[in-house]
Amino acid sequence: MQYRIMAPGSGGFEMQFYADTSDKVQEKRDYPAHIHDCLEVYLLVQGDVSFLVEGHLYHLQAGDAVISKPNELHNCILNTASPHRHFCFWFDAAEPFFFERFLRHDPGEGNLISPEDPQVRAGILSVAAQLLDAAENGGEMLLQYAKAVELLALWQQNLACAAGSDLPDVLQMILRDIEQDLPHIRRLSYFTEKYFISFSTLGRLFRVHLGTSPKAYLEDKRLALARARMRAGARVNEACDAAGFGDLSDFIRSFRRRFGITPAVYRREGDAAGALASNIYITRSRKR
Repeated sequence: MQYRIMAPGSGGFEMQFYADTSDKVQEKRDYPAHIHDCLEVYLLVQGDVSFLVEGHLYHLQAGDAVISKPNELHNCILNTASPHRHFCFWFDAAEPFFFERFLRHDPGEGNLISPEDPQVRAGILSVAAQLLDAAENGGEMLLQYAKAVELLALWQQNLACAAGSDLPDVLQMILRDIEQDLPHIRRLSYFTEKYFISFSTLGRLFRVHLGTSPKAYLEDKRLALARARMRAGARVNEACDAAGFGDLSDFIRSFRRRFGITPAVYRREGDAAGALASNIYITRSRKR
């Protein structure tokens, strides 16, 4: 079940969250990569978990949180068969007072919040549990709002982040190329020729380490870039070109298939086209 918290008097504060508190052992798996229009915070309670954001891989321990900005491509990885207890929080990040510091980092850099003090970790998990208890038992909205803001404050106080990646060097270079030169990368042969690898090796690198295919990853990145450009005021055809789609009709089909609306509707209505709730798991991923 998902819960919504709104505070009309605080600049439009809105949050939704999801909690998995089951102790059931889950099979090893990679959750598909996806993007949101909102700010996501993933909080690990228990499990052997890594989290991949824009090509940077973070190994997590209980109490760690991962921040994903709007349009940052990310996915969760359950490394071994184990319980996977966690929270996912989604915020409308339009209010600078609450979220400006969470949005400063470059894509894939500094997404991890990993407090060194075990007591701080325990405190974050305790506040999250109190929030869930209040929501499940119909607690006062003011109490739920207070706990949500307390979590934001604790995360903000521990924004000293540890970035790292255990990805193969060649894959890191490929991802760097995508980040720096996406509009000009039209074919997968760009990578096979530049790095002297086969198509099968290229596919295996993405499948094993990112849980997706090179083609799907490129499309995810193009769609994320196109959405960002349209939110900044670009026309549909301008966003299509800027993201490296070779054909406008292909861009429109891909956008509508992924997000359920056309680029024109998204550009015209923005967040109102789907609101916060509909931006959750609207890509290939399934609810965790």
